[in-house]
Amino acid sequence: MKNKVLSLFLLILAIVLSGCALRSGNAQDGTVQTASVTRGSIADVLPLTGNVESAQHSELNWQISGVVESVSVAIGDTVEKDQVLAVLRTDSMPAAIISSETEMIDAEEALDKLLISETAKAQAYKNLRDAEVTKQDNEKAAEGLNYPVASQSQIESAEKAMIGARDAYDHAKADYEGVKLRDQIDAERMEKYSTLQTTLTAYAKAYDLWQYYVNNTTDMTKSVAKATADHAADAYETALKEFKTYQLSFVRKEDQLSAEVKLDTALSTYKKRFLVADIPGIVTKIAAEEGGYVVKGTTGIRIDDTSAYYLSLNVSEVDVNRLQDGQAAQIVLDSQADKVYYGTVRYISSYTSSSSNNVTYRAVVSFDNPDASVKIGMTGEVRIMISEKADSLLIPSSALQTDELGGFVEVLKDGAFTREAVTTGNENNGLIEIQTGDLNPGDQVKVTGTALNTLPTQPASQTENDSASPQPTSQTSAEAANALPSTAQP
Repeated sequence: MKNKVLSLFLLILAIVLSGCALRSGNAQDGTVQTASVTRGSIADVLPLTGNVESAQHSELNWQISGVVESVSVAIGDTVEKDQVLAVLRTDSMPAAIISSETEMIDAEEALDKLLISETAKAQAYKNLRDAEVTKQDNEKAAEGLNYPVASQSQIESAEKAMIGARDAYDHAKADYEGVKLRDQIDAERMEKYSTLQTTLTAYAKAYDLWQYYVNNTTDMTKSVAKATADHAADAYETALKEFKTYQLSFVRKEDQLSAEVKLDTALSTYKKRFLVADIPGIVTKIAAEEGGYVVKGTTGIRIDDTSAYYLSLNVSEVDVNRLQDGQAAQIVLDSQADKVYYGTVRYISSYTSSSSNNVTYRAVVSFDNPDASVKIGMTGEVRIMISEKADSLLIPSSALQTDELGGFVEVLKDGAFTREAVTTGNENNGLIEIQTGDLNPGDQVKVTGTALNTLPTQPASQTENDSASPQPTSQTSAEAANALPSTAQP
């Protein structure tokens, strides 16, 4: 029994001694990682998260229900504004849509006739000229009766000249008929229209002279001539009033407006069968296929303008007033954590998009250097530079420790680490600003993680001379972290 107790005691003693030897060996063989306290610049940055958006996008919705006849684009295709992308089968559409094609053609023809052919104003102008010539002829004829009439040879000569002028006018009119449907600025049309007016004036003058010669001079003839002249004057005033209802163009404004409204209505109805690009860009979504049935109001195709990319952010009411247009930013996408894109704050909303307990404001950061890896919808973190403080006392983030008493660091002094309470300021790219605490540039502080400087652990019995071993060179702030650039980016 005594032997068993003794054996158990010796076993426990061996285990205790073994443990003490193990702890002693770790302490002697272990190392401590340190870093130098430095002075330098540190940026005050605002970290936010958002999603990539294109410069603009458009979702094209079907305006009527029906069966898809064709889709002429694929995802990734580049499209231009007003390009037709998809169309519905005619026999699957409502009757009103089908008949709109005929209505559109009729409306186009009506407007063309109003604008291009010898229009109502052209007729009114002709009526006015005819009435004016008739009025002048009758006035001259009535006046001419007070003077000796012309000889028979003069009358015959005037009649012959009048007939020649009339024939010239008829020929010019026939020529103009052949070109009158052309565009109003067509050179040949304009020339023949001018010839028509010139021959009309010549005809009127010749007719006027002939009428002057053939009038009789009896009192009855003079009375008839006076009554005829008065009637012609009234007809002229009526024609003049009609002509003045028209504007400078060949079309009266109200007539043209009515024709255009009819055409726009028919065209709008007709276009409901199509999906037409309203912006240039890239096709990023297609929700339609040939032979498939689509419902009015649903999205058929989405287009994104990829000429620029933005990161859309929701900024809290606490931070929104820290932002300003033009501030520099760095963007890191979740899909490419090792790559940094540069950006600029471009938009800050003045209106909240609040939920029940969360008040936020939309802000937009543009990509200054996007590449093919940037895709719409990607999630990324943006770090916006608010300000930059120069000549700040800096330590690595891994040197800061906290406990119930607050923040502190362990500083190497006289070969041993001592606790030093600190208060901190800005933190950026692995560096922390020290606002208060007994630290100076060059001091060595204990860090965790990747070693910056490595010192052997000092046993408690080590001599003062041994602890005075050479210290490693201090690392500058530029070497310690790649700080966020100022507004003047590289």
